[in-house]
Parts: sequence; structure tokens; C-alpha cells
Amino acid sequence: MRHDLDIPSDFSIEQNADQSAMLVRARGTLSDESLRKLKPALEELEASLDHPSILFDIRDVTDFSGLSARFVREMAQSDEWSRCHDGQRSRRAVVVSSTGLYGLGRLYQLSTGSSEDESLKLFRDVRGALEYVGFLAESESETASGSPGADPTT
Repeated sequence: MRHDLDIPSDFSIEQNADQSAMLVRARGTLSDESLRKLKPALEELEASLDHPSILFDIRDVTDFSGLSARFVREMAQSDEWSRCHDGQRSRRAVVVSSTGLYGLGRLYQLSTGSSEDESLKLFRDVRGALEYVGFLAESESETASGSPGADPTT
């Protein structure tokens, strides 16, 4: 992981072992401004990793009153992530814990047109999302539910 990126404090980013997927966690407040600040770092990291799949885990967001539907639509419609790279779309997943966040995720999904091609999926179950974007190695995916040790789902 590059340490020279300017990542807002309410976010953390992890990469899987082969750098084919990223896990982006948000906690606390999620707003138009915080996403504006995060986007350049994510775009730079994504480009340097040859467009990995990304899981956005927003289960720990406690306040999203500063996140407007208008901004979500604008971000989705201008989002490089929703486009194809080398003829292939990278997978995107969003894990939510509340109905309100699910609604905003669904708005983003519909605004990108991803609901038709399934390049972006919404989840309430983090395990399914990790598997969908390929964050876990195949052996981890098969054994992680009962094995001790580091668990990216916590």
C-alpha cells in the first residue's frame, strides 16, 4: 500500500495479497466533502494497481446527513470506476448496515447503469461482498468462516 496518498481520516484502504482488489472502509461521517477528498487518492491508487475490484464497506458510517442524493448521482455519472478497462469492468461492491445507506447505494447503482450488468452489487453481508470482488484468496474464502486469525470482515 502506498503511504504517500492523502486519505481522509474517516477512511482506510487495504489491498489483498495479489493487489487485484481493495477494501475501502468508511466510518463516522460520510459526506459529499469527505468523498470529494477521498476520490483523487482512490483514483491514483486504482490506476497504479491496474484497476482492481473495490469493496466499499460503509457499515460503520453513523452520519450520512451531509451526503446528498444529487452528489451521489453526479459522482456515479462521472465516475471512471463505472467504465470498462481493457474491455472488462472491475467489480464493485458496497456493504451497508442501514436502509438509508442501502437507498443511497441503490441510487449510485442505478445512476451508473450497473444494475443491468452487475459490475456493482450491494450487500448487507460482508463475506459475500469480499468473495464477489475477489478480496479473499480462494483458500481463505473456503476456510475463513471458521478459522482464527486476521479477518478483513471485522
